[in-house]
Amino acid sequence: MMTAELSEHCIQACVVDVIFKIANNRGSYSLPETDPFAGDADKMSDGQFAFYYCRTHVSDHLPILVDIEVAPMSSGQQFGLAFGFGWTPCIGPILGAILTASAASATVSEGVALLAVYSAGLGIPFLIAAAFTDRLTRRLRTIGRIGRRLHQLAGGVMVAMGIAMMTGHLSAFAYWLLDTFPLLGRIG
Repeated sequence: MMTAELSEHCIQACVVDVIFKIANNRGSYSLPETDPFAGDADKMSDGQFAFYYCRTHVSDHLPILVDIEVAPMSSGQQFGLAFGFGWTPCIGPILGAILTASAASATVSEGVALLAVYSAGLGIPFLIAAAFTDRLTRRLRTIGRIGRRLHQLAGGVMVAMGIAMMTGHLSAFAYWLLDTFPLLGRIG
């Protein structure tokens, strides 16, 4: 038996599938002459037409789907979207370099090993984060109370680093750190 959440995800997937089908086969669908936008349908983009057609004509036959496209995103979906936008510029060049290196490797097993290590490095942090989500949520609430001060501190550090880079003191600071804490020289 399906839970309500699983049922909702299935419905959302079906709606998205229907919208893509309408958008990709727009010539097969037309608005009835009684529709208020029948004369303006050619002015709509494929996506706009598909959303409108699904909202006004498909959801009439499936009452469950009536307001599905205006449902707010869950916090998980919002986090995933933000994370994807933020991480895409970082992951693209790295993946491109690894794919190039694996394509140029002498054997298939070397290329597979490179991609396996890359995939493990990409996936393991997510698995760890998933395992500790409850604890992390509790700690984030605690940190949230001092969040403004942490943001100000992080901003101050960024400004100081920028000034150190512009004045050439960043390398002097790095050498001082290595002299003071020789263990740092063995990392990486």
